[in-house]
Amino acid sequence: MQVLLKKTVKSFFIQSTLFFFLLFLAQISFAQGDPDLPDFSRYKVNKEEFMKLRAEAIGKLRGIVKDQPFDPVKRSIAIKQMENQEEQLRRSNSNLIGDPWVPLGPAPIPNGQTQIVTTPVSGRVTAIAVHPTNPNIVYVGTAQGGVYRTTTGGTSWTSIMDNAQSLAIGAIAIAPSSPETVY
Repeated sequence: MQVLLKKTVKSFFIQSTLFFFLLFLAQISFAQGDPDLPDFSRYKVNKEEFMKLRAEAIGKLRGIVKDQPFDPVKRSIAIKQMENQEEQLRRSNSNLIGDPWVPLGPAPIPNGQTQIVTTPVSGRVTAIAVHPTNPNIVYVGTAQGGVYRTTTGGTSWTSIMDNAQSLAIGAIAIAPSSPETVY
């Protein structure tokens, strides 16, 4: 009985190994396509067309418009404009740029929500939305703590949904057409 069991286990092991080896070889042979083409487009688009469309999409993200001459000076102008805006904010004593963040709390709970290991834990921010026209108004969503709003650029925060049925927040969005509406 033991000899038969050993032969069966050995046979099963050899067959399983052979099966996975053949499966591996099959995947290798199918994956021998062009590394520039994603698998989903291999038989739908020729390589030249795909590479042209990809270059146009990347160029568009970089501010290069198709059929318009590229002006390398525009980037340096944009960088200079950004630096000027940052300098204006620094001079206006705004806390938006330059001032270091100071932790206001809450401090981590020494043994909060841990059972075997005693580890300090605290909440986490899961979503942030800044008002489109007033950067001092910010909404912050937390994993299990609801939504908080500041109208002072982060100096003070107010909980705005303590009585909600669920305090779990995964995303926050402000309606651009009506900034008083928060989703």
